[in-house]
Amino acid sequence: MNVTEQLAEGLKREYKVTIEADDIAARIDGKLAELQKTVNMKGFRPGKVPVQLLKRQFGNSVVQEVIQQTLQDSTGRVMSDQGIRPALQPTIGDMTYDEGKDLEFVIEVEVLPEIKTDDFSGYKVEQLSVEVSDAEVDEAMDRLLKANKGFEDADDGYKAADGDAARIDFTGRIDGETFEGGTAEDQTVELGAGRLLPEFEAGLTGKKAGDVFKIDVAFPDDYGAENLAGKTAEFEIKVHQVRKAKAAELSDEFAAAQGAENIGDLRDKVRERLGQEYNELARQRTKRLLLDQLADTYDFDVPAGLVNSEFEAIWQQIERELDHAQSHDNGDDDDHDHGEPVSEERREEMRDEYRKIAERRVRLGLLLSEIGTQNSIQVTPDDMQQAVIDRARQFPGQEAQVVQHFQSNPQAIQELTAPILEDRVIDHILSQVEVTERSITPEELMKVEQDDAEEADPSAGGEAKPAKKAAAKKKAPAKKAAAKKAPAKKAAAKKSPAKKTAAKKAPAKKAAKKKDDTDA
Repeated sequence: MNVTEQLAEGLKREYKVTIEADDIAARIDGKLAELQKTVNMKGFRPGKVPVQLLKRQFGNSVVQEVIQQTLQDSTGRVMSDQGIRPALQPTIGDMTYDEGKDLEFVIEVEVLPEIKTDDFSGYKVEQLSVEVSDAEVDEAMDRLLKANKGFEDADDGYKAADGDAARIDFTGRIDGETFEGGTAEDQTVELGAGRLLPEFEAGLTGKKAGDVFKIDVAFPDDYGAENLAGKTAEFEIKVHQVRKAKAAELSDEFAAAQGAENIGDLRDKVRERLGQEYNELARQRTKRLLLDQLADTYDFDVPAGLVNSEFEAIWQQIERELDHAQSHDNGDDDDHDHGEPVSEERREEMRDEYRKIAERRVRLGLLLSEIGTQNSIQVTPDDMQQAVIDRARQFPGQEAQVVQHFQSNPQAIQELTAPILEDRVIDHILSQVEVTERSITPEELMKVEQDDAEEADPSAGGEAKPAKKAAAKKKAPAKKAAAKKAPAKKAAAKKSPAKKTAAKKAPAKKAAKKKDDTDA
């Protein structure tokens, strides 16, 4: 094998490779000899089929197999001999081969940059500490009680109000025809829960047991079921029963149902949960401050292929958000700023901004990876096992399937444990930097998060979204009990470890789109 370096520009490398004709011929003969031992052909005993006959019948496929294997083996050898650390899978180009002649091809590859890390003792970051007040705990306890409310029978003639439950039959028709998912009997609907389209819930408000009525419900243009999107259905509804909402009462029995020993223990658990959530927000801020300093300090070339891949992943999500925001304005979606369509000129500006973000992410990712390697920071098998267990717990009833998914999918395991490794590296760096602590209230933390989001500069490679800078939202402090499923709502499809999908069923409210967080 003869290898000639044709290009060494930045992180790009090209190698012209020549495999001698005799070498290729020997590999083809060897493959035919292997085939001769196993092939069965009429008129010949096993292992006695003439090689020339095999060559006439299987020659083309054997040559293709040999060439493919040679390309793969040669590429690996070139990478090893040249001391190359590929950033992405090398590509093969300009391949030529004719029987009896040399095999020639070009290997194109981007290499990982050489990164020299320095001492981090000169860095300074602020770590916020959040003290949870009694008032915060009281508010969280109230939310927990409301989330676990019950219902009691109402008097005859009682009219349904927000928070109550109604047991109903309904039949929906579009242009006089019923449609799939638009008919149900003896279904319980909680008014104000936001699980149904607003017009449907509003139509139940003020109704009492025995009422039979009709309402028109308009499906959004982006409704999940394409056959219903943008159409208006007439629903005929019969109310069988109305039950009044009854708030849960704080007691030791209620605390026990929440996994606590008594009321005092429940308050302690709520306080602990609040503290964990607020401190996680504070931790993420400290991480951002550190990453910003790393991004300012290190400015090395990054592989264009990695940047392109990262950018495309980001931009696909941004385009979905832009299209979603511009395709509808139903008045009940507070997550998007509706308005004039984004011009092509603005889109190009945004593409430039997000490409800078992609480049920043790739550079920081490579830097953290190098720091981890240099300091032998690793994710242990126990860490990976715990990560799988934690993910499985998010899918009650499907834990075994989730575990099996990760056991049979190494890439999924890598995606699951990569954040753990990153946090280990961040902790390693934080152990060297000057960390100042400041105690603040939860309200002050939210204000800090808001200010950070507004001050981020995408043009400088920051992480704020150019399309709209998201305000930091306060997390719900207490665990919310799973609401009872209203059979009339859009049923949630069974969760899969790899993907979650929403079933199409009327007249449910469309699922709120999950916002994407940006990390490094």
